[in-house]
Amino acid sequence: VIDKTIERYQTALKTPTIGPAKGLDANMQNLKDETADLRKKIELLEVSERMLMGESLDSCSKEELQQLEQQLEQSLKNIRARKIKLFEEQIDHLKQQEEHLMKENAELKKRVDSEQHSINFINFV
Repeated sequence: VIDKTIERYQTALKTPTIGPAKGLDANMQNLKDETADLRKKIELLEVSERMLMGESLDSCSKEELQQLEQQLEQSLKNIRARKIKLFEEQIDHLKQQEEHLMKENAELKKRVDSEQHSINFINFV
């Protein structure tokens, strides 16, 4: 949104107008209006954030509180689903690692048995 505003401002500066003062005044008014709209949106987002954090709930109606609760429950479901997915991925990785280590352990055991057999043979001779 801010990028669009800057782009329009730069475009307005480049386009010839009937009178430079009129074009700048109109552009300034547009920028002021857009700034006011952005401030309102920011304010609404801040209020929404405070509500989601459990602050400033005194002015909320029963319906607003129920809607907020539903939003939070859905957010928790999404968070838990993501957490479960990460745990499943970690479990899969650990199983692969376990399988690799078991193969490596079996190979090492074979080598130890072979070395032990060689030592026993040398001692026998």
